[in-house]
Amino acid sequence: MPNFRSAFTPTADTRVHRRLISLKLEEESEIDWNALSDDDWNLWSAHTLQRHWAKMKKGVEGHKDRTFSGMVLHLCPGLLSSWSPPQKY
Repeated sequence: MPNFRSAFTPTADTRVHRRLISLKLEEESEIDWNALSDDDWNLWSAHTLQRHWAKMKKGVEGHKDRTFSGMVLHLCPGLLSSWSPPQKY
C-alpha cells in the first residue's frame, strides 16, 4: 500500500513553491525548513521538504549555476506575480 502522506503531487509542489516565494529570500541557505509549513499543511518534515526541493532543482539543466532567485523564477513561472527578488542596497 503506498504512503499517500509522503507523495508529492503537482498541487503539493505548487504549495511548496508558494511558501518559498512568500519567504522572499535571496539565498537558499536562509530557508528555515522547520518553519516552512503552515497550520493547514504539515504533511512533511523539514528534512523531507529540503530533499524534495533538492530533487526539483536537480531536474533543471544548469541547476548548479543558478542562484536561488533564478531557480525560483525557473520553477515557479506562474506564481511570480507575488514575488520579486530582494533588492540589495
